[in-house]
Amino acid sequence: MRGIVSSMILVDSAGMDYWPTQTILRLKDPKWDDYIKRVDMLEGFYNSLRQGVVRKEKITMEVAKMYAEPFSSKEGKRAYLRAARALDFRDTLKALPELNKVKIPTLIIWGDQDVYIPYFHGIRLSNQIPSSKFILLKDIGHFVSEDDPLLLASIIKGFVDIYLVSE
Repeated sequence: MRGIVSSMILVDSAGMDYWPTQTILRLKDPKWDDYIKRVDMLEGFYNSLRQGVVRKEKITMEVAKMYAEPFSSKEGKRAYLRAARALDFRDTLKALPELNKVKIPTLIIWGDQDVYIPYFHGIRLSNQIPSSKFILLKDIGHFVSEDDPLLLASIIKGFVDIYLVSE
């Protein structure tokens, strides 16, 4: 019988002890309870997205707006803070002993210029999953789908064509 998940693709994925990043961990500081009220989420997303790509021209204010919109209201900002504070590397570490039991085809994709989660973490993750293949993309940052969406789509399509056959 086929399982619920027959294959998996991870793109610059959170995992093990490298998540959340220091940028996210700083939001646990109580000073953010008040500071978040004054934060311009659009500017914050714009700056973070631009920092996380190689092709800076791909990140316009319109792109940043799509990311920031859900978090721009007062409640949205509080939800963003709650979600960031709930992240705990101990949660991903709990899964670590199970990774070597993953038997489904797994593709792990990473940008070689990732400033948020350096690619060696992707290699570490791939080494834990025996059924995985690691692909390192040259001149790509953390936000692979923003840096080169066509390349990412092509890689995903190739994987899907190989591993997802109709029954």
